[in-house]
Amino acid sequence: MATLSRCAFAALAAASLYGPAPVLAQQAKTPESELLSSDDLAPRRKLQPLVRCLNEMGTAVPTLVDTYHRACAVLNKNPKVDFPKMDYWFMQQYTGQVFSVSGSRTALKCADGLADVPQLPPADADIEALAARYADNLHKLDEVAPKVEKYYNQQNYKDDAMAAGRTLNTEYEPVLNALAADTRTMFGEVQKRSDGIDERRVDAIAQHDGKRLRWEANAFMLQARTTIHALDRLQSGKAPKEQVVAAVTPLEARFEEADAYAKAHPEENTDDMNLWKCAYSGAESLVTDAKKVRRAAAEGKPYDTEYVRRQYNSLVDNANVCKR
Repeated sequence: MATLSRCAFAALAAASLYGPAPVLAQQAKTPESELLSSDDLAPRRKLQPLVRCLNEMGTAVPTLVDTYHRACAVLNKNPKVDFPKMDYWFMQQYTGQVFSVSGSRTALKCADGLADVPQLPPADADIEALAARYADNLHKLDEVAPKVEKYYNQQNYKDDAMAAGRTLNTEYEPVLNALAADTRTMFGEVQKRSDGIDERRVDAIAQHDGKRLRWEANAFMLQARTTIHALDRLQSGKAPKEQVVAAVTPLEARFEEADAYAKAHPEENTDDMNLWKCAYSGAESLVTDAKKVRRAAAEGKPYDTEYVRRQYNSLVDNANVCKR
């Protein structure tokens, strides 16, 4: 299963999830209510339950689906295999992750939050239907996941040659596949509604606070999303090198500018506005892999943008826990 390209910085669509922070003498932080118009604030609030779900589960869902399919394929051929020899990541999903018994509250909290979406303005039939469907499937998953967890953790497939596993699969797999499809849809729908808001927000930061580190960090995230969009539109490994260069070069330039500013103004990289501090490592890795793609394209060599997408997903994961 192809890795999903993360909601272009979904974290920024959820900026108001974090409580108000004290104003610093070094850099006064304009509140979200002043950065966005009422026309932008309302849809952002409506999207926040979806963004929370994506922040916590957007990577776990496709990972679980992929590893579950691979695990079942192995066990159907050889039900005597041990977990360490089969698929470590599949086992990991049942030792405290969001779909295990111990971690199920994460999924159910997501479902609870989605229940609020229809009551929030503005009316949006597509988003409301998606939220309802996703929540319903999370509840279905919560019913069958404990049975799946017990079956595989206790290695019962060794006793019945996967007979019960195949029966469980008829309950479990359709729900997983539906969640995977809707996770992809949710990324796209949130992104579509957030792009313009995020762009206006970054412009507002410059207007209200100046092009300081807060702006540099947010502007880099915006450029990272633009670059990923551009690479997604290209046919991996076959696009003209000029198109690859045009997609990657602005990302490198934006990173170098933000990094240089952060080093020159360490007093602005505070816990109150720590997006660059949190995102730096992921940003550097993203740029490194993007440059590898650009280099290969420039030399006429085969290249694959999959690792760039994965680095972007990781960058967004890191940014989601930061204040911006």
